[in-house]
Amino acid sequence: MIFSHRVFTAFLIIGSLLHADAKATLRGSAEDSTFVDQHDNVIHRRVLQESQIGTFLMKDIEYDDRVGEVVANNNQERRRELGQTSDRPKRTANIQLPDGTIYKVRNAQAGWASKLKSGKFSVHIPPGAVISSDGIIDVKGKQLDATEITFGKRNGNGLFDRNLLEVDGAIVERTPEQQRNLAALQSSRALQSGTRTVLVVRILLTNGQYSYATQSGLSNDVFGNGVDTSNLKSQYAACSANKLIIDKAPNRSMTSNPNDGTTAISNGVVDIKVDLAVAPGSDGNIRNAVTTKINNPNQLANHVMYCLPGGTMNGIAYAYVNSWNSVYSNEWCNFVSAQMHEIGHNLGYAHSNEGGASYADQTGMMGYSYGQDDGPTMCFNAAKSWQTQWYVSKSTTVDPSAGTCYEGKLLQQRCINCCACEDR
Repeated sequence: MIFSHRVFTAFLIIGSLLHADAKATLRGSAEDSTFVDQHDNVIHRRVLQESQIGTFLMKDIEYDDRVGEVVANNNQERRRELGQTSDRPKRTANIQLPDGTIYKVRNAQAGWASKLKSGKFSVHIPPGAVISSDGIIDVKGKQLDATEITFGKRNGNGLFDRNLLEVDGAIVERTPEQQRNLAALQSSRALQSGTRTVLVVRILLTNGQYSYATQSGLSNDVFGNGVDTSNLKSQYAACSANKLIIDKAPNRSMTSNPNDGTTAISNGVVDIKVDLAVAPGSDGNIRNAVTTKINNPNQLANHVMYCLPGGTMNGIAYAYVNSWNSVYSNEWCNFVSAQMHEIGHNLGYAHSNEGGASYADQTGMMGYSYGQDDGPTMCFNAAKSWQTQWYVSKSTTVDPSAGTCYEGKLLQQRCINCCACEDR
């Protein structure tokens, strides 16, 4: 039942959403209803006639809390949540289906997810559950059981030519992400080390699009490209002493030409257009439409970043823990602190809290994010830095109860990768 994510390719998906039929094909499902919301977005709902199996994912959400104190920081606004009351969720329980679409769970039994680790358990979805294209799965109070995972074979092609996962068996269905998780169990440190690819997706809608930067500008802000000095790639390399390297998803031509503004993958970025409109809270519908149009984007990179137009989501960004997907509201896709924070969730890190306030720890990137393109230049707090295992070779263990002690130099983090820093 337990999976471990060990392969990490970061993808930023930009641009224009490909036309996506929001009705994902689900084996054993029958359409329940279709309606158009006030923004002319079509919502499809299906009732499962047979059980489905998906992957449990926890979503961590980051907000731009302007209600509290606003602190000047390098002439930029830094928002702090000062424990003000809010009914906005900081975390939600979700299920990813075999096609990569992700749905927030509603009306499940109390505490069903309390002992599940995100990305490491599969969940049986009972017949009668209603799956809505706007990102909701209503299980109608029925039992959700965690089960062991099995995997099938690969074949087939999608929008971008590559191998896909085809499931064997009548009930068990698994995602490409889970296949990678199974292989990753062979390495205890693969989660935080090695080379990970990222795809950035610029999303285009019928009446708006991600607009903060061009494809080349977004690529620079994520990968540097010799132009931007502080970015997702440079900061993970610096913080990990080059143990975790972020690379661009490979260039790929589309296997079909939708002629709607969607582009090939170039320099780690792609534009995807979908036939949906900008509307408050429409990110679930948009996200799943993009995923459906690309067809298993988590096989194109270890991490896929969705850059949404402004006005489509409540928070500034969110990500799924131990997963491949992170989602950003417009300019936050370009800000290095948000990039580090959300990919950190993909790598398994939780928020760094302080004083009972979510992400209030200001000593590392899993606290608040900053409205700055290239700053601040921070890593993670002490606990998460140790969790990464990046510095194990420069560490020692002292047991005072055994009468042992340590005499020597204590290295600053910036000296971890220095040739001259031989003392621990």
